[in-house]
Amino acid sequence: MKADFMKPKILYPLFMLFCLTENAHSQSTGNIKGSITDNGKSPLPQVNIILDKTKFSTTTNANGEYVISNIPSGSYRIIISHIGYQSVKRDIIIIKNATVEYSYALQASAIEIPSVEVYGGRRTNVARLPEISGTNIYSGKKNEVLLLDSMNADFAQNRARDVFSRVPGITCWELDGSGTQISVAARGLSPHRSWEFNVNQNGYNVNNDLYGYPEAMYNPPLEAVQQIQIIRGSAALQYGPQFGGMLNYVIKKPDTTKVLGFETQQTYGSFSTFNSFNAIAGAKGKFTYSAYFNYRTSDGWRPNSNYNFLNAYGSVHYKPTDKMDIGVEYS
Repeated sequence: MKADFMKPKILYPLFMLFCLTENAHSQSTGNIKGSITDNGKSPLPQVNIILDKTKFSTTTNANGEYVISNIPSGSYRIIISHIGYQSVKRDIIIIKNATVEYSYALQASAIEIPSVEVYGGRRTNVARLPEISGTNIYSGKKNEVLLLDSMNADFAQNRARDVFSRVPGITCWELDGSGTQISVAARGLSPHRSWEFNVNQNGYNVNNDLYGYPEAMYNPPLEAVQQIQIIRGSAALQYGPQFGGMLNYVIKKPDTTKVLGFETQQTYGSFSTFNSFNAIAGAKGKFTYSAYFNYRTSDGWRPNSNYNFLNAYGSVHYKPTDKMDIGVEYS
């Protein structure tokens, strides 16, 4: 068998060329080291050390020391930077086969920015009635006002628990799945058809028999309600002897800046649920008007729980003076 080896006279020149190249490279590089401190001579860790426009960079250790090795000899610009301190840029020279020592004490920097004033307020779904409103006194009394315009709730199904859950002490019972009859009560009382409350709409009573069997068979659709006023305690005696107090649904007021305004909401859901709410409102001179029609139907989530709900409302008001309002409302 004959082996084919490269001749020694070829290997020797290649080996010599490699050695000369490595020797020339090692003789044309240098190093840089140093330490970085603050004004109090305390070492600064994690300071960035960069040779500008090169790939050479490092950071200081826990003692504020750094080393960059094998830098080709020549002139460079060193950049030293750290958060909270003024950056430093200096020209240095790297000498071959030598280590240049460069240490520096960084000056703390304070950045002054213009003052910023932040104004804000808590947006809540619950407010309070004024101390005196017309002939009624609410000062120091227990009352809450639920603001439905800013509330995230299921109005399409008149879901009472979504609305009244904002008020401590109010309990809800969903008598049926239609939301036709809202059943709420104050703490400790029966919520059955809200019969412990004197239920009002725009300030007039809607209970069937206030002193006999005061169930609230009727409730306005929550899409049409602007706010719900709940008055309990001694202030509720102004409206009757019900233990729970007074519950007043305030229908949305018309926009007096428009002659005609229109609102529509169409909601579809499971079990063939469909809710259609349509309203118009406006003002002309000293007259204001508003009206709505609500149709809601569903098969229900259990047998024999289907329902159809129709509700309509209309009002016309005439305001001859700022202190007089004559109106007719029909539900």
